[in-house]
Amino acid sequence: MAPDLLMYEVANALSYHPALSVDEIKEDLEALLMLDLDLIQPSSGFVLSIAEDARKYSVSVYDSSYIALAKVTSSSLITADRTLYEKTKKAGLVLMLDEYDD
Repeated sequence: MAPDLLMYEVANALSYHPALSVDEIKEDLEALLMLDLDLIQPSSGFVLSIAEDARKYSVSVYDSSYIALAKVTSSSLITADRTLYEKTKKAGLVLMLDEYDD
C-alpha cells in the first residue's frame, strides 16, 4: 500500500473511533509518521495470495492482507474483530485481543 493510502486508511479508522477526540487523532497520526516506517510495494504473488485467502476465508481483501502479512512475517494477527477471528481461526495465525497474553 502506498504511504499516502496507508495514512488515509489509518486516519479513516481513527475517525470512526467514537472515544477519540480530533486532537487525539492528530496525535496518533503524528506518532505514526514519526515511526518512519519503510513501506514496501507488494509483489504480484503476495497480492494474489491475498485475493485467494479472501475467497478461502470469506473475508475482505483488506482483512486478508493482514493474514497474508502474518504469514510472510511468521507472526500472528491479533484482532478485536470476533467475526474475522471465527472465519480465519483455522489458519492458526489469528488471536483474539481479549484472549492475548504475552
